[in-house]
Amino acid sequence: MTESEIRDKIYEFLKKKGIMCWKDKQMIKQGGRGFPKFQKGLPDLMGILSDGTFLGIEVKKPGGKVSPEQIEFINQANEKGAMCFIAYDLEDVRKRFI
Repeated sequence: MTESEIRDKIYEFLKKKGIMCWKDKQMIKQGGRGFPKFQKGLPDLMGILSDGTFLGIEVKKPGGKVSPEQIEFINQANEKGAMCFIAYDLEDVRKRFI
């Protein structure tokens, strides 16, 4: 299964749970040059839980590598009270929302 297939399954699960979420990365302008870039380290899925907590899920297929920027984002967000983690399949997400 590809990462995008895993991401889509997780996205549908979160929507069914009533969790506000989105799966597109926000593009930013860098250096005033006017061309879009992705902010490094942003999770594949982001959302807001019912209590206002930020949700970030980095989706990887089994054996997939997490970049240093992704690890840094997850750690910094969690230190600030967010719920951010890496999911290798839908089950990794289900365990957190049962």
